Amino acid sequence: MSQTRKSKIEYVVRPTLNALQQPVWGKLSWKRQLAESRLPHEITSIVQSVLAACRLSRGEKAAVAEELLAHFSDGLDRGQSSPQLVEDFGDPAVAAPLIQSAKRRNRPMWKKSLQFSGYGIAGLIAAYVIVSIWFHLGKPTPSVDYVAQMNQPIAAVAESEKAWPIYRPMWTKYKFSEGGQFDIPEMWFHEPDPEDETAPTSQRLIRHGDEGWQAARQAFAQHADLLQAFREGARKPYFGVELQNDPKKYSDEDFAAIYPARSREDFDTLSANISGMDNETNQLIAESTIMVLLPQVQVLRKAARIFVVDTRLAVDENDSERALQNLETMLGLARHSAEGPVLICSLVGYAIAGITFDQIEEVLQQDPDFFNDEQLARLQTAVQSADIRGWLHFEGEHLVLEDVIQRTYTDDGDGDGRFTSQGLKFLIGFSGAGFSSGEENNVQRWSESLLGPASLFVAASRKEVTERANRLLDQLIEDADRPFWEANHFDLDAELEQDAYKYKYALLSLMLPAVQHVRVAMDRSVGRQEGVRGALALQRYHQQNGNWPKSWNEIPKPILSAVPIDQLNGEPLRFKIVDGRPLIYSVGNDRDDDGGQDLKWKSGLPLPGQTTGRAHFRPDPRPDEERTPDGDWIVWPQGERN
Repeated sequence: MSQTRKSKIEYVVRPTLNALQQPVWGKLSWKRQLAESRLPHEITSIVQSVLAACRLSRGEKAAVAEELLAHFSDGLDRGQSSPQLVEDFGDPAVAAPLIQSAKRRNRPMWKKSLQFSGYGIAGLIAAYVIVSIWFHLGKPTPSVDYVAQMNQPIAAVAESEKAWPIYRPMWTKYKFSEGGQFDIPEMWFHEPDPEDETAPTSQRLIRHGDEGWQAARQAFAQHADLLQAFREGARKPYFGVELQNDPKKYSDEDFAAIYPARSREDFDTLSANISGMDNETNQLIAESTIMVLLPQVQVLRKAARIFVVDTRLAVDENDSERALQNLETMLGLARHSAEGPVLICSLVGYAIAGITFDQIEEVLQQDPDFFNDEQLARLQTAVQSADIRGWLHFEGEHLVLEDVIQRTYTDDGDGDGRFTSQGLKFLIGFSGAGFSSGEENNVQRWSESLLGPASLFVAASRKEVTERANRLLDQLIEDADRPFWEANHFDLDAELEQDAYKYKYALLSLMLPAVQHVRVAMDRSVGRQEGVRGALALQRYHQQNGNWPKSWNEIPKPILSAVPIDQLNGEPLRFKIVDGRPLIYSVGNDRDDDGGQDLKWKSGLPLPGQTTGRAHFRPDPRPDEERTPDGDWIVWPQGERN
């Protein structure tokens, strides 16, 4: 372009640009302005070309149109021709960017901010769309059968060491298992509320002297073969049923015993819609370790209660051998229940052991000489043989976590990967938060589509979450082997309170069990076991010598191989003789010896649970002055429970 032509353009455009510095309000559409201007076609055409090339708002274009039209109108009024004005204006392609730039520079600040915000939002939306596509393209590819790994220990056990072949015929005959709703109604005593005759009756296991006692005796005689099968099976070291996550995988014989009121077809519909979501999510959940069935666990607790009543019947009939066998059987049932590799099995095993310890106490409190010395020695062996610490299973929880990770993350083949849309649906589905249909299902899909991709920004990678899970579980396993009284225990609950487990490691916060509760249950069971062991030794000493020892050290080693230990301080449990009977106690959470006084709040009020017996023991790893009750934990006698 020549210098002369460029000067002409600047001569015409600069006044126009200066005019654009003033705000314009309420202008007409620029196309309408051109149509109504009645200027020659060559002028309106060049104005239209300029405005078409300007990327401005409608109002800004209207303002530019008004200024340009006014400029050309003034030129015509001065006697200039249209071609001359057009030539002086110059190339529209050169003028348009200059006009556009000037107009944008003079926009008000609020409009500039709004524009930049719009660009930013558009950029974020575009980025989120890309991330969303990336998120939804990722698919978990489970490749390890962790259920098979759970079953490896029991699969290696010989059939001769398994109790299940002994239990199974009786379970089938009496429909004893979880799906059979077996019950002996006569074993329950229904006690009305003396203050409200219309209130529902409370239920407890029947005792000698209750109405219906003879009916219970007759009912138990009719189930003698079932009880004998339990006695024989409980001597076996293993229960012996491999775990399954699909009931249809059981053999026909096992299925008939475990689900006597169901058919295989009943589980087809159930497994087809586990999560209320799509088939792929249902399959992910159905094949996972979280769907592993534990058909024996709660059923064995029911069996333990049956043996509580039968032991009371045996005591009433002065049949000490049967009563002893029953107590040995109950501890065998506890061991079989705790055989499962997950913590719920541990908890039920502890519960059955607690029922057994209570029943031993009940028998000896009613008649200290009911068992002879040989029988007391057998009972001691059974109590000491209960490997309560060994019943605490974190290894199975470890496998469950690894399985969940492989079902929620992609796998890059090198131990890493990213969180997936299918993994999110998996977690929602198994946690019971799935949506069924209709509007609720739309909400679920909307949440997954919009909120799910955000997890890629906050969730840990597969490698990170695996390493963190391994570290936490290794600490738990190591800590479980340390006695309670040792300091500086690993506190998983405190660990999970950190912000990282709300966002980055939210999967672990969701999946890790309430370990503190299980640890307390274990320590409580071990503490009670030590108290029962000490009580049996004291009773044997008394039977042999006619008096009570003044200390544990007076009891010969054949009777008491090791002093019973207080789980709260690692020292020997205290005992004293009260009204001719031993009282054995721990120092309690306040860690001081109150002379065997039962636990009470600082106010002097009894703790919950003391209406029918002693206060329930809760070892507290973090005692403080406000919430720690005063007194000692009485481990023998605990008092009435069942």
